[in-house]
Amino acid sequence: TNDRVVINADGMAIYTANVLKASAYDAGFTAYGDNLTTYTTMNSSGLTIVDNSVTTGTFTDGTVTLYGASSSDKVVINNTGMTVTSGGVTRLTALDAGITAYGDNATTYTSVTSAGLTIVDNSFTQGTFSGGVVTLYGDNATTYSRINSSGMTIVDNSVTTGTFTSGTVTLYGASSNDRVVINADGMAIYTANVLKASAYDAGFTAYGDNATTYTSMTSGGMTIVDNSVTT
Repeated sequence: TNDRVVINADGMAIYTANVLKASAYDAGFTAYGDNLTTYTTMNSSGLTIVDNSVTTGTFTDGTVTLYGASSSDKVVINNTGMTVTSGGVTRLTALDAGITAYGDNATTYTSVTSAGLTIVDNSFTQGTFSGGVVTLYGDNATTYSRINSSGMTIVDNSVTTGTFTSGTVTLYGASSNDRVVINADGMAIYTANVLKASAYDAGFTAYGDNATTYTSMTSGGMTIVDNSVTT
């Protein structure tokens, strides 16, 4: 009697060594392992795998969920892609739109999509890599360094403080009117958008209130000019 098949109005049950090994009831089919807390069941909800009372997997309505030691640690696969959760926190998503890897919380992550790669720390974007353009941010969205095919631009609180492009370095003050330009010829200094000094290969020139008042030093010596008149 320890090994038997019982058929009744509910369905069928199979026992070996007086232990239930399988049941085929109206509600569904269940196959048991070495005890009644380890089993696989198939019913209208789908398929569920349980090991020593811990659910390790469910397969239902096109969604596959694989569990670790608890429901807080799982991998979910459905028609949009895959999500990995640990400690009840989403750690990784591989969805149709792209892949996102999370840090210690949902606001710290790196995402890779058709738009490129984005790095976010505590809801603040730290860097983007998209279409050959690299942008690294400081403490806010208006302070950043940008590198693209034109070169590199440094911006501080919406004010451009430097550009590096095609062998020319330009360093700015409070505005683009106050700047130092360094290139293959040498260096030029502007204030209020007026040239004040130049140090080129040919020599050095210091300007007064306009471009026609200056002192220049070259291999030919020193020349002083006041309003276009050599003095």
